[in-house]
Amino acid sequence: MATAGVTLADRYTLRRLLGRGGMGEVWLGRDSVLGREVAVKVMPVARDTVSERRFEREAEILAGLRHPGITVVHDAGLHDTYRFIVMELLIGHDLARLLAEHPGHLSFRRVVDLTSQTVDAVAAAHQRGVVHRDLKPANLFVQAGDQVKVCDFGIARVADASETLTSASPVLGTPAYMSPEQHQGRTADARTDLYSLGVVMFEMLTGVLPFPVDQPLYALMRQHVEVAPPRPSAFRPGIPRELEKLVLGLLAKDPARRPDTREVAAGLSELASRDALPTAAGDSARDSRRDRGRRPRTPTLAANPAQGDGASLVFDELRTLRSAAGGCVDTLAFSPDGRALATSHSRSGVRLVDPYTGKVLHRLTGPGERVHSLAFTPDGRTLATGGEGPVVRLWDGRTDMLRAQLTGHSGTVTAVVFAPDGHTLAVGSYGGLRLWNADTAKHVTDLPGATGPAAFSPDGRLLVSGGTEGHVRRWSPRSGRSHRPRSVRPNGHVRLLAFSPDGLSISAVCSPLKAQDKGLVNMLLTRTGRGHRRLTGHTDEVAALAYSPDGRLLVSGDHGGTVIVRDAHSGAQLLILPQRSERVRALAFSPDGGTLAVGCFDGSIRLWAIRA
Repeated sequence: MATAGVTLADRYTLRRLLGRGGMGEVWLGRDSVLGREVAVKVMPVARDTVSERRFEREAEILAGLRHPGITVVHDAGLHDTYRFIVMELLIGHDLARLLAEHPGHLSFRRVVDLTSQTVDAVAAAHQRGVVHRDLKPANLFVQAGDQVKVCDFGIARVADASETLTSASPVLGTPAYMSPEQHQGRTADARTDLYSLGVVMFEMLTGVLPFPVDQPLYALMRQHVEVAPPRPSAFRPGIPRELEKLVLGLLAKDPARRPDTREVAAGLSELASRDALPTAAGDSARDSRRDRGRRPRTPTLAANPAQGDGASLVFDELRTLRSAAGGCVDTLAFSPDGRALATSHSRSGVRLVDPYTGKVLHRLTGPGERVHSLAFTPDGRTLATGGEGPVVRLWDGRTDMLRAQLTGHSGTVTAVVFAPDGHTLAVGSYGGLRLWNADTAKHVTDLPGATGPAAFSPDGRLLVSGGTEGHVRRWSPRSGRSHRPRSVRPNGHVRLLAFSPDGLSISAVCSPLKAQDKGLVNMLLTRTGRGHRRLTGHTDEVAALAYSPDGRLLVSGDHGGTVIVRDAHSGAQLLILPQRSERVRALAFSPDGGTLAVGCFDGSIRLWAIRA
């Protein structure tokens, strides 16, 4: 099979194996023409074989399907001894992994949402006469924000196509999710996919399959063909009656008795619109008893007071990443494409990790080298790191190659921040604020009196700084002049600064001078520099601050382990993420706003999926 470094059709370079299946391998590839990363599915050429024809059929089918819930095909072809399909690169993980990480079950509302998206995509395929025939959690890809993509049409069937491809093997699919007609070798149509979807829903609701797989294959096949499925409520009391009825309808033995995609979509839409549908993971009486005394994993706000429209805000805990070397998390930053998370641990240095698997992609610095600030250029080509030494390093944002070192800073570097155009880098330290040309690594100017943290406005016309003198200062990056007449003294040492994405306000966190000021977040008006809100709620010193990319949310974390989510405009507190008795050290949103990373003192990084 193909190896890393092979270039297909003089265009697609295979870089890393992503997965392997019965229909070939999937590789992370680089499209040299368009300069983007893609997924490339490859298999050796074996002319005149059923498997090769199926591979070709998959490319033909996907190329003809256009739907946001179905994997996009960019290209396909033949190269030497390989056939290949070039597809969009999906970032996330499949539903099988999501279920493994939630071994009990998913919340009712989440099941309805994931199923609704799947039904919509499957219906689009059915309208084009395409039957998937292998719907299962491993073929449903969940991206940030719980966006579903239906994948792997390797054994899909076109309604008017010849069945000669399947004649040599009448049973195609995954036995645990196959319909009775598939087990019997009968023709599969759109209703076959709906039966498989019913099995997937059963598993999402209960954490188990309707018919267990730890039995002889013949026995499993007989149960799917002859035995009535158990009620999901037998495994999980409290499932809404209409939801259970829908699942059992999809699992009907007779295809004619199953609801069609329109009926399923309508039923799910009705369920989603009901206030009675529980929104949290512990949404049955049994769940409440089981979770009593345990912190919830899925904090939910049923009605967002800032929006006033009853929209829900849900944070689902995805996974926890840990460093084998231990030590605390000093800082975090997502790459602009969301495919890497830059982390700095006190004992393992700076690493680029896959946020979905935790796999270390690259190691930039050695153990013990403390880095307190990380920043990517907007195009992701450069990563800046600064810490306890007076040197700032510029790295290739996608590898471990060191590009340049910026020297001459006084003491610990507390902030590295790129301007929105990526050409200017501001470096804050205890000795002052220095501006660099990020392209040439040349010193531009020093800003007198500016120390500590720094942040650029979204339009790049303003730079704000803080520091030990207790002021938040506003500067013109081009002229190096301070905006007059006002500098604001919120209270104490200014330690954290963040610009709202709309550029209208600045949030600042300061070391308290008085006990009553402990845990305050100050919101300042950008235009005047004056404070207009003092946000309370934290009982310990705030250590991290982050705005969501869309500007709707402001998140802050403190040394007591509390993470508060607020409305970014009004400052109203929306929810508090479950506390883990570990000091929060860093916060970072993924570029699409669908994931929040929380770095803690114990070295763990908790990832939360955000749904609104």
